[in-house]
Amino acid sequence: MLKKISFLLSLSILASCSHLGSQQGQFQLRPSEEVKLENGLTVIFIPNSSLPRLGLQLLLKNGSATDPQGKEGVSLLMTQMLEMGTTTRSATKLASELENLGSELNQNVTSDYITVSTSGLSQYESDLATLFADVILNPAFEAKEIIKKKSEQISSLQRMRDDPSSWTDVLTDREIFGSHPYGKLSAGSEKSVSNLQRADVIRQYFKIFKPNEAILSVTGQYSPETRELLLNQFKKWQYRESEKAVAVPAVTNQRLRVILFHQKGLQQTQIRMSRVGVQRTDPLFLSYRLANMTLGGAFASRLNQKVRDDKGLTYSIYSQVDARKDPGLFEVSTFTRHEKVKETIETSLETLREYVKEGPTARELSAAKSVLIGQFPAALETTDRMAFNMMLLRLYGISDDYLKKFNQNVNGISRSQVREAIEKLIVPEELQIVVYSDREAVEAQLKALGIPLIVKEAR
Repeated sequence: MLKKISFLLSLSILASCSHLGSQQGQFQLRPSEEVKLENGLTVIFIPNSSLPRLGLQLLLKNGSATDPQGKEGVSLLMTQMLEMGTTTRSATKLASELENLGSELNQNVTSDYITVSTSGLSQYESDLATLFADVILNPAFEAKEIIKKKSEQISSLQRMRDDPSSWTDVLTDREIFGSHPYGKLSAGSEKSVSNLQRADVIRQYFKIFKPNEAILSVTGQYSPETRELLLNQFKKWQYRESEKAVAVPAVTNQRLRVILFHQKGLQQTQIRMSRVGVQRTDPLFLSYRLANMTLGGAFASRLNQKVRDDKGLTYSIYSQVDARKDPGLFEVSTFTRHEKVKETIETSLETLREYVKEGPTARELSAAKSVLIGQFPAALETTDRMAFNMMLLRLYGISDDYLKKFNQNVNGISRSQVREAIEKLIVPEELQIVVYSDREAVEAQLKALGIPLIVKEAR
């Protein structure tokens, strides 16, 4: 599922840092230069001559959360259309040129932001820079190509529906977030995508693709001429006023309950235990990460030990903290055999309640810190990842000190701070337990839990 994938990618990257060394517990980032053009575009240059390679990434500061009501999926369709030709290059010509350069165009759409990127050998740097600027600034959005991409997007939605795990994530977001944009799938629905027109795609492009709401990164080995070429190309991008922020519905947590989504014939039961959590800007963000790491964010975690190892109720159980512009989800995810649904939910709830009451042990907390710090440099060894990290921090309004002082800040977190984070994040009596299963196989067990039960058809 796009949203989940993009969240896990963002979280793993934000846990990391590319560095040249450390001084007094601080990471020394690679040298970089930040330029602000008159049209508002921020450009980050991070040179690296170790490999003859150029990387280009553009981050747009809005994503699928801006899709209009009834036109869900338009941001994804619009972004995918960038590879289908420009006003000077047909889809075939664009694909051919990218292939000749040994490159490709990569796009990612999340609720909060969109990224478009490419990379290639430095010997083709000027051609790659010119091509990338053309893709961003002059998309054609030809009607016949839109029809093709709509068909692909609908097929992808149908495949997602056939994957019980992915579809449970969709159902959970809908249930928790309701009419909030986070409750909508970035890919939209079969109905909304089918109804999209070329005018909708063009309108969404001008809504999101604004230099004053974008960050461009240029990384690797590039010449002064290519640097100037890129600046001159992107200076042509016309500034447009930011649209007035649209108020979104507030999402509040509810009392503990079970929502069973019935799908006849499912061979296993998917379970999600969720509540609205925190924003990325929360001062306790690192404490939440440590809390989650000891609970269910690593293999040697409480949930994995109690539910998987001790009782053999599942092959996989984990927890995650989805921190975005608005509060995302705290979620425990697992699956089990139909006959073990009641025991799996009871054991998971018991583990959560025990964890909230006791918090992590000193040994668990120390191990979690070691894992986070150990992963930190390894997950961001390239300038591309460092650039993406820096762009995300600017998106969320967070200082680069998050990177520079990561080890220092993680080591400085006390057990009491983690306990505070746990109390705010993990509230068992507010969990919405979404179960995706065959009603006949599990309803009696769910009733026996003694928790309010709602049964719905999975659609």
